[in-house]
Amino acid sequence: MLRLITFCALCLALLISAVRGLGQHLPTAYAAYFSTADGTPCATPCVFGVQPAYFALAPIIKRLQAHPLIAASDQGLFNDDLAVFATDDFSVVVSQASDPVMFVTLLEPLPLGDVLAALGTPSHTYFERTRRGLNQIMLFEGGRLSVEVWHTARATHNTPQAQVMRLGVAARGFNMQNAATWRGLGVLWR
Repeated sequence: MLRLITFCALCLALLISAVRGLGQHLPTAYAAYFSTADGTPCATPCVFGVQPAYFALAPIIKRLQAHPLIAASDQGLFNDDLAVFATDDFSVVVSQASDPVMFVTLLEPLPLGDVLAALGTPSHTYFERTRRGLNQIMLFEGGRLSVEVWHTARATHNTPQAQVMRLGVAARGFNMQNAATWRGLGVLWR
């Protein structure tokens, strides 16, 4: 009986490993959001080919205009420190008022599980209460890449199906003052 249990446990562990390994190599439906203009995944986390590194607004705009998901967008507003792109699925706002910061507001939310599959595990997270409910901000790359998940006011758990509504990339990083170490999916408050 012990041999049968051991054999079943070993088979289950091998099956889980195989599924995880296969899942890491399959692109998600949203892989293009986290790739360069030619469709290759970014070497470091990025959004539409824009990586969390310092460069001026003009090169950011060129990268965005070269990306196939943005090339067909309405490119409405450009001035010395602001650029706005919009499609039916998302809007991109790049501001250089103090440091280059890019926010992508998703009109069609991405599943958190797909975002985590593309970006990996965040280092920190923090929460903000708003009129809308509860915002969970997850920080990657030393706080230079943020993912914002919106939860209802009564939400108690985080799941792979949670809705990512905003992505952000900044040169210096977002405020990590109230951030706690990421503890994985599950209970929102510990």
